[in-house]
Amino acid sequence: MFFPIVCLVYYLLPGIKGRTIFLLLASYYFYMCWEPVYALLLLTSTLITYISALCMDRSRSRRWRKISLFSGIFINLGILFFYKYYEFAGSLITNFFSLLNIGIEIPRWNVLLPVGISFYIFQAVGYAVDVYRGTIKAEKNFVVYALFISFFRSWSPVLSNELKICFLSLEKNISFRMRILMQDLD
Repeated sequence: MFFPIVCLVYYLLPGIKGRTIFLLLASYYFYMCWEPVYALLLLTSTLITYISALCMDRSRSRRWRKISLFSGIFINLGILFFYKYYEFAGSLITNFFSLLNIGIEIPRWNVLLPVGISFYIFQAVGYAVDVYRGTIKAEKNFVVYALFISFFRSWSPVLSNELKICFLSLEKNISFRMRILMQDLD
């Protein structure tokens, strides 16, 4: 029911700015339904790559562009590693040391895996790499970029390129076509 309601409200709202903000809020609501605090994780990843991309876009120094790229990638992959692989790596290290009769135990955190973390981390990293390569310019509008990263619809297994292009073009008053938004409802 969530998706059809969002589509309806989206088309009832006047103006592209209001629609963009509404979709961003709906996306964060969708994400927060699993664990509200993880919206901060999504926001952190979004802010890191947004700032990293702006730094790369504005800098003429190849060295500074590389530093911006690799810091954004390192922080984002660090977040992914912690939430997705920390428990596994910790148990491997603990087991390795126990084989050597060394009593080191990596503490367990038992954290819930955030919904969509791999998707939005790799989406953000891919965006940063594209900005670094000059394939695309850094998005100046934070709301548009945040929607590109967080849009709940794009967490389905297949995201059409046409839908991605629509999102990257929101600020140019290109609205969504109902058939694109409804393509997975068949």
